[in-house]
Amino acid sequence: MTDVLLVLGSNLEPERKLDAAIAELKMRWTVRKQSQRYLTAALEPAPPYVNQAVLIDCQSGLELKPLLREIEARLGRVRPAPVGHLCPIDIDAVASWPPLCVLDEKSWRASYLQMLMPEIMAWFADTPATTP
Repeated sequence: MTDVLLVLGSNLEPERKLDAAIAELKMRWTVRKQSQRYLTAALEPAPPYVNQAVLIDCQSGLELKPLLREIEARLGRVRPAPVGHLCPIDIDAVASWPPLCVLDEKSWRASYLQMLMPEIMAWFADTPATTP
């Protein structure tokens, strides 16, 4: 099994949408850890986001993106986003470990992830090392 770091965000009914997204994730995977939720500014003129990190157990090599997009669509996400910059839910697979592998470079460097990083770094420390 591999630990996968997901970052969730919403600026449209964020508490409700984040709760619903985590419930959907729990139907597919084991959710090992959840961070606190943090309010972050949007990049464009839009309401602020609420962001949260989630750690799941996932089969190594599993293509997550299509599965995460299905969850987003069920929760009202439309791509491309309509006018108004409202996002019901965004779920990105950012990294996996062990060993650390960045899956989404843009999200890995994003300011909202930096706010979550103190909690996430503790998750790295809690993960037992694997040997080949």
